[in-house]
Amino acid sequence: MMDGLREELARQSPDDVRVDFITTRGRSALWPLRYILCLLHSIVLGLTRAYDVWHINLGSFGSATRKLGLVLIARSLGQPYVVHLHGGHFREYWESKPRFYRNLIGGMFLHAGAVVVLGAIWKDLILKHVPECAHRIVVLPNATRSSHGKQASHSSNRRVRILFLGRLGPEKGIPELLEALSELSSLHEWDCVLAGDGMVKETRALADIKFSGRVSVPGWVDSAEVERLLSAADILVLPSHVENLPMSVVEAFAYGLAVVATPVGSIPDILVHEENGLLVPVRDAHALAAALERLVADRTLRELLGQNAKVTYQRSLTIESYVDRLVGVWRQASPPSRAAELPQR
Repeated sequence: MMDGLREELARQSPDDVRVDFITTRGRSALWPLRYILCLLHSIVLGLTRAYDVWHINLGSFGSATRKLGLVLIARSLGQPYVVHLHGGHFREYWESKPRFYRNLIGGMFLHAGAVVVLGAIWKDLILKHVPECAHRIVVLPNATRSSHGKQASHSSNRRVRILFLGRLGPEKGIPELLEALSELSSLHEWDCVLAGDGMVKETRALADIKFSGRVSVPGWVDSAEVERLLSAADILVLPSHVENLPMSVVEAFAYGLAVVATPVGSIPDILVHEENGLLVPVRDAHALAAALERLVADRTLRELLGQNAKVTYQRSLTIESYVDRLVGVWRQASPPSRAAELPQR
């Protein structure tokens, strides 16, 4: 999501807005050093008032701990900040902690200039624990850029292409998905791609044994390959156990795909069952198989759901409207004297 935001800001190049991105962790084994340097850098930025607002992306577990350090620096230096909650596990993470730690997290939200969440379930979670910040919670779903041109027109006599994008493993429902695909083995009108990192070797071995080439597991793919896979697909399937608002569903909407997903996190905020996609219960391989079978067999339903998904995307999930709303949040969270100086877009 932040990569998409960076690209769109660069494309729009607003004269009155400057945004710089700082990483607190990274993938290197030396990330603790990076984090320490980030904290030192943030102290300098706070003392010099180099920025009007800090935008702090917040996940669960280690991400929350790291961001607490940044928030404590911001608060001690009087630096306005916005918290942007992304973590799908945040409820259980927050509610499982000792009282003093839960209070620290609550204070992070309480003193923020704005709290950005991806859907109603996360707004309700914050209201439950910190009702005082009700007027500062902003529901802003993830967004993506438009697909490049129109999705390719698929002939009626080729196989229906099912696509999974995400981390391969139990949390994303891969065991149920493989079981569901096994129930479709008597149908010959489909094939499937399971793309992502995680348990690639294990998933590929099972797919090779059970599906004889009908299910491919390429592993991690770059953004160009993601675009190619989305362009070629008819159905996106994501039977996750836990999510916040997955980018793969938003991207599938942008490409006009029929989506089968579970009603977890903020997915029900954008995916309405039988209107712009199909929802199936978590961990229910049989229901998942039935939904996929319906879409494979019924081209009219598949295309109708995809068309409605595209409408949903154009109405509320474009990166252009996302940037406009987010910049508005930053303006509201800026110090009054500085906010008055900034031209309104």
